[in-house]
Amino acid sequence: MPAPVIAFVGRSNSGKTTLLEKIIPELKTRGYRVATVKHVPGHLVEPADERDTNRHLAAGSSTSVINSPEKLIFVKKQSAESSLFDVAWSLSDDFDIILAEGFKNSPVPKILVHRREAGAPPESLSRVVAVVSDEPVALDVNRFGLEDVSLIADFLIDTVIKPSRSRVDLRINGEPVALSNYPAEIIAAVMETMAKTLKGVGEVRDLEFRLKKP
Repeated sequence: MPAPVIAFVGRSNSGKTTLLEKIIPELKTRGYRVATVKHVPGHLVEPADERDTNRHLAAGSSTSVINSPEKLIFVKKQSAESSLFDVAWSLSDDFDIILAEGFKNSPVPKILVHRREAGAPPESLSRVVAVVSDEPVALDVNRFGLEDVSLIADFLIDTVIKPSRSRVDLRINGEPVALSNYPAEIIAAVMETMAKTLKGVGEVRDLEFRLKKP
């Protein structure tokens, strides 16, 4: 079950990374666990530590792992770019929020980051819930300044983190299925009731069920 995801989008040099560098510690000081996902168009420049991993992949391994005292890095071969939903589902559920940088074509909620120097903001963005900018932008959504880090953190907590504390996520054949309140409540009630009938099961705080057919 992934944490809720919100993407920070905008032109190159609009300040997305700088803004996230401020928001991440702000959320952490308030006790929230944060994961980040960066979209990189084109090919990655491989760090030196990953050269042997790439040799493993070239030899036929589908996934290779780098384990060191400082970092645990999973490298997985893929024939096409994963969606942001796929990346979110591949992470553990140890996070309260996933902050994505880029992924402007993803269907997740987005915060548009804009600076006058970067040029006109991108058009035809879907699900923009807020704008962070140094000048007015013609969108009828919440607007923050580039230095309003505390207010942006408040917005993320109130609109993304807190509403997701109790949630039902469903994927069928690998694809996420959007659930309105009623079917989500029905699924949650049925699964929780069935789980409670099992011997040794106490309070149900988190339940994950997966069915895979041959």
